[in-house]
Amino acid sequence: EVDVLILDDASPEPGWSEELEELCARLGALYYRTPRNLGIPRNVSLGLLTALEHGYDFVTINNSDVIFPKNLVNAMLPVASQPNVGSVTAWSNNVSIYSIPNEDPDEHLGSQDVVDRICDICSDTFGHDAIDIPAGISFCIMMSTAVVRDVGVMDPCFGRGYCEETDWSLRSLAAGYRLCLAPSVFVYHEGGGSNQAAGLVSAGATTVPANEAIIDMRYPNFRAEVGAFIRSKKMEGLWARAQDAIVGDIAR
Repeated sequence: EVDVLILDDASPEPGWSEELEELCARLGALYYRTPRNLGIPRNVSLGLLTALEHGYDFVTINNSDVIFPKNLVNAMLPVASQPNVGSVTAWSNNVSIYSIPNEDPDEHLGSQDVVDRICDICSDTFGHDAIDIPAGISFCIMMSTAVVRDVGVMDPCFGRGYCEETDWSLRSLAAGYRLCLAPSVFVYHEGGGSNQAAGLVSAGATTVPANEAIIDMRYPNFRAEVGAFIRSKKMEGLWARAQDAIVGDIAR
């Protein structure tokens, strides 16, 4: 009951698109290559609109630099199906303030077996817990298509990307939906490489200042709300529970 759509945003890498299309055909995934580079917000919107057009119940938007756990969908769906939930974000080693600290994630976490094991531990520890958060992050986010139909797609004013999911999250929050983190779902995220290579963000930067300015203008209270969430130490409590469970599993 899960379909996969690979959206190739006109990759300039020689031979990459052909190799990817062949892989998708072999694995039974749907594949579409845009005639020209659209940028992240428009490409994401293409995925959302496809889900609406074909009558899916839920849609997940995912980056290409991730390793999913085997139970990704089964763990996220019970959280996304709870009353009034607009979106559910997985947590990770590299997902802003929702990251589990790890001193060398590429070395320690970047394999399928490790991701599966950590996600199993987190699933056993947190069950179907839905943690309210200030904004979702679209490296791995699940939305109900009914919510997408109500809130709309990503705003193309964010150009080639960054902050578009923050804007979407805050629009959905204003429409009365919850924004949730699913601590039962761990996804490894490398992060940032393609955008730095494309010149979208400078080396060492994590965002686009012009897009941050749009968020500040539209949602002047957002930074204060994020600060209040951090000061609540809610994430520190989740980290402690996850780390205790992971270390306990390894010790056993």
